[in-house]
Amino acid sequence: TDDDTQKEIERLRDNYSEVYPHIRWDFFTYVWNDDFSYARNLALAKATCDWIIMPDGHEILRKDSIDPLCKILESSPEDVWLISPYIHMDLDDAEIPASVFPRPLMLRNHLGIKFENPVHNVMDCPDPFKRLAPELNFVHENPRGHFDDRNPQRKDMNERVLKERVDKDPTDARSWFYLGNTLAFENDLDGAIEAYKKYLGLPGNPDERCQVHLTVASIHIQSGRYLEARKCCFDAMEIRWDRGECYFFLGVSAQHLGFPREALHWYRLTSTLTIPVSAFFLRGDVYTFLPWQGIMECANMMDDYSTALDAAKKVLEYRP
Repeated sequence: TDDDTQKEIERLRDNYSEVYPHIRWDFFTYVWNDDFSYARNLALAKATCDWIIMPDGHEILRKDSIDPLCKILESSPEDVWLISPYIHMDLDDAEIPASVFPRPLMLRNHLGIKFENPVHNVMDCPDPFKRLAPELNFVHENPRGHFDDRNPQRKDMNERVLKERVDKDPTDARSWFYLGNTLAFENDLDGAIEAYKKYLGLPGNPDERCQVHLTVASIHIQSGRYLEARKCCFDAMEIRWDRGECYFFLGVSAQHLGFPREALHWYRLTSTLTIPVSAFFLRGDVYTFLPWQGIMECANMMDDYSTALDAAKKVLEYRP
């Protein structure tokens, strides 16, 4: 279960035991210790079957994905230990998926897998790392609002634990990364930038570093610092040139600086890209309607109404 303690446990026990009386349900409890990895590792230690499914609390596996998932499990080679389906995240009942990304979901049991990091838990992976990434259809049930009553608790715990970790070890790049994410989510933008600067001063994963540059660019855009945002975009492009967010933010910056023709160039480049395996928060919208909306606005600023009208039609294809 999640960190909502006894109330959530009782709800699960009552609902599932009554609805599915033919299935054995085992519930294990412990005293919450501000450590999500401990909870996952406890669950792993209790599991007895060959495969373990471990969705987050707001993830729902659609009924039409059950049979394909079972077939994948039956046909998986023995050396595959992780199945990471591409999750289609729907936000606020949007007409189109807002993001598509691989999420570790199914773990092969009895391989000594364990989770590390108390807040944003990551797996200590077997060697060699082998996984399957099928296109299963998942849905998130309104993740922005699902945990609203627990967000303050989770935010305080995240911030406190992560600050303790970086105070203890200032070279802990991942904790600086997640601290920046936590502060940015809570709209502490200056604090987030400082944490991200610490992260960028340390060796790190290229995709994460690209994400940090783009997140800082988005913060600068929110604050009206468009020249600083441009620099962050070019830094990100040196790492991953195929990220639509790089070109899109360059378009936003040029548009706000009063250069609609340059902005139009960047938006058009954005519209030619397909969705990559990305960890950035805008991935769905940037690869669908947002660049066309930018083209529409810039063409209108330039009195190019034919181009603006064509772009408006593209926007409506995605967001009728």
